[in-house]
This record gives sequence, structure tokens and C-alpha cells, in this order.
Amino acid sequence: MVPAPRAEEMPAAHNACFSPASFSLTGIPQLEAVHGWLSIPFCALYALAVIGLVATLRGFLYICPLPLLVRRFTRYHSNVIAHSYCEHMAVVMLSCEDISVSNIYGMTIGFVVLTLDSLCIGLSYAFIFQAVMRLATVEARLKTFSTCSSHICAILAFYVPIAVSSLTHRFGHSVAPSAHILLANFYLLIPPVLNPVVYAARTREIRRSLAKVLSCRR
Repeated sequence: MVPAPRAEEMPAAHNACFSPASFSLTGIPQLEAVHGWLSIPFCALYALAVIGLVATLRGFLYICPLPLLVRRFTRYHSNVIAHSYCEHMAVVMLSCEDISVSNIYGMTIGFVVLTLDSLCIGLSYAFIFQAVMRLATVEARLKTFSTCSSHICAILAFYVPIAVSSLTHRFGHSVAPSAHILLANFYLLIPPVLNPVVYAARTREIRRSLAKVLSCRR
């Protein structure tokens, strides 16, 4: 008596159906044996795309209501914005009407974004530090901590100007207008300017060149 074929060996013809235990990828010919490893970079790219989409969607949802809130205002003290760019709170502060909704929305969104980002960053660094402490040598740990310190400095360079500028607009009523303009410009310019400086400072060749330039000026 001929034994019945296993479900995995049954052909797909004649409307035959079976329950496979796994699937094989044939998108890249001749590499079916390593399809498990090939799926890792594809999954990583997909995860990065999802994260980027979420970040973009969050930014859109945060920014989109701002023009709608400004459109509610019809009367202003002036039509001159004392800023380098059309900053939302700078326009709101010119209104003669009640601006409490814009203030509450801005403070709520800022608090939620800062809290969620801080929790995510703190959780990720907790996992990172846990992995760093498992490294075999002290030299590897110090090198990794140095990289993490650069990341933390870059994060602070991004969030601190945002928080200071937002709080100054809402509570610093006695602050001079020039200070508001300066803080708003810092918010736009400081993070992108400091990022390459922070990461370049870890490069030994750049540190030597910078020290040479400073010594020559002295």
C-alpha cells in the first residue's frame, strides 16, 4: 500500500489545499536558504518607514490646528510681527480677543509631546545602558557611553530651546521683545548648528585640528 503524501509535499494543482508549517521566500532567486536573514533588513526598513510616518503624522496633527486657531481672531493690536518668521504665539499675542484657547492648546500639546518623547527616550536609554553594562571590557563601555553622551547633548540642544521659547512666550510678559526674537531664532538655528558640532567633537582628528587652530590664534 502506497503511503499518503505529507501535507507539505502535496502539489498545489487540482485545487489541493494543505497547512504548511512555514513559508519560503523566492523574491531573490538562489537565496532561499538564507531568506530568514534577508528578512531582517527588510523588516528594519519597514520599521523605520513606520516610525517616520508616525512622526510625520504627529507633527501634522500638532501643526494643523494652529492656523485654524489663528483664523478665529479678527481684531489685532497691530499687523507687524516682531519676529524673523511667522511664529504662532507671536501672532496670537497681537490679538485683541481672548487667546486662552490657543494658550491652553499650545501648553497641552507641548506638555504631551515633551512627556511622551521623554518617556520614550528614557526607556530606550535604559535598555541601551543595560546592554552597555553587559559589555566585556571597560574600554568598550566607555566608548559606548561617550557615544550616548553625544546623543543626549544633541537631544538637549533640540528640546531645551523649544521649552524655553514656549514658556517665555506664555509666562514672560515682562521679557523684552528682543529676547523673544532671540529665543525664537535660537530654537530654529541652535539644534541644526550644534548637532554636527556635538558629533564631530568625538572625532579625534577634528579635535586635534580644532586645538591647533585655537593654539595658533593665541
